[in-house]
Amino acid sequence: MPFKKGLSGNPNGRPKGKGNKTTEQLRETIHQLIDDNMEQISKDLKAIEPKERVKLIIDLLQYALPKLANTKTTIEQPTGNNLTIVADTQEDAEEIEEMLKQLEEEA
Repeated sequence: MPFKKGLSGNPNGRPKGKGNKTTEQLRETIHQLIDDNMEQISKDLKAIEPKERVKLIIDLLQYALPKLANTKTTIEQPTGNNLTIVADTQEDAEEIEEMLKQLEEEA
């Protein structure tokens, strides 16, 4: 057995955020394939029905745009009826929380 159980040959491991070499190579190959065939892809898109074209573009967007993670914030109320807010960003959640505080002050 080359290593003791629980210990690796590289205790620091792969740096955080560093991608797998195979994944990086595949990603580069796909980018090159798309770049080399952009004219044909455009022609093919124009050849399909508008409704199908829009659906295809929407389906492909998930691979081009980063996904937003929801942020969940709970506001504790003195009455015990806590309010949970789910927002797209922490900033949105904080803005909603601030608006609710202002409403409480006005009431």
